[in-house]
Amino acid sequence: MLPVETQSYAPAMRLKQGEYEATGEVRPDVRARLLAHWILTPPKEPDPEKGRPLTDQEFIFDSASRVARHWPLQPCLLDPRYLFDRFDETSAKDWLLRLFATATDRGAQPMPVAAVSDLQGDRLTAYQAIAQPESVGIAIRLTLSDLGDLDLRARVHRALLQLVAKPHQCLLILDLTGADLSNTAAIAEYMAVAYQQVSEIGLWRRVIVQSTSFPEKNPVPAGGQLILPRNECAAWRRAISADDELLRNLMFGDFAADSGKFVFKGGGRAFPHYRYSRFDKWLIVRGSGKVKFAEAMADVSNRILNSGLFCGRGFSKADQYIFDTARGADGPGNSTTWRKVNTVHHLTQTVFDLGAVYGYEIERASSEPPVQQVGLFGTNR
Repeated sequence: MLPVETQSYAPAMRLKQGEYEATGEVRPDVRARLLAHWILTPPKEPDPEKGRPLTDQEFIFDSASRVARHWPLQPCLLDPRYLFDRFDETSAKDWLLRLFATATDRGAQPMPVAAVSDLQGDRLTAYQAIAQPESVGIAIRLTLSDLGDLDLRARVHRALLQLVAKPHQCLLILDLTGADLSNTAAIAEYMAVAYQQVSEIGLWRRVIVQSTSFPEKNPVPAGGQLILPRNECAAWRRAISADDELLRNLMFGDFAADSGKFVFKGGGRAFPHYRYSRFDKWLIVRGSGKVKFAEAMADVSNRILNSGLFCGRGFSKADQYIFDTARGADGPGNSTTWRKVNTVHHLTQTVFDLGAVYGYEIERASSEPPVQQVGLFGTNR
């Protein structure tokens, strides 16, 4: 089975240009701690790399190739959940096989992700064709609705039987998208209860809890900034601190520097902003809409540098870029660049802070100390 025992963080990321390019910019010691969960988004017009709409065959081939190019020779989760409505579901076996075969042939190590509700009909036939429990494994995703279903145990056992898989060959994802995370004590208790619930079903290879409190709509007006709590981190930390079994077995996951809502339509004019994460908070800084991007992003970057939350230019390539943009030496970039910067810093920050839980250390670049010494889990000291 693909080795997934040493990773400490499972970010769910859209297979968008800014996010898949970001993974090539993170340091190797950060990358080694990541179990990337790639969620394929239906093709939009035009494709950002080719500048034109992709055919269905091109979309499958290019998506697989991008996973292999930007996440080579390292296990990842590959999630086609949104493609069943875009492509012909009756031929799902053919295009899903082509997707995974192309990614594997080009050097990726993808593990399929299936919602338990997908494991029926034509979708089940497709997953049966690609699932290789003994050599690759499979990740089964449970939603809030699933976790509230009194028939869940029977449904999961039925799915495992149809896949010819045992729990120890599977990852289990507790997708808490849609949960109210405002009360961290309550959501921590829910994480613990959900973990015990699925543990009674089987002994899973790993259990990943996936949630985020980042708002679905950016709440910051033009020219403004706001600090918001990252309640998913506080809740997970509280849950694992109360139970050694959860500490060992409940893996942290989120949606990187984004919300859990997926929108598949062309957007309007991008607004200049950064989402600068710390383990316990978000600093969202938005530029003015009345000036050119160069001026707006220089201002955004300067406000991050002066916020007391900046980790230092040596923390990641994203932090170096923010520093250079503030000084007028780089930037302003575009919406893809900003997504990449948000993602590179977020992945680095989360892996850095998780080191306090798992007993590893991510060293800062010695050439540049942080502007303000930053403690673990986003607390200043």
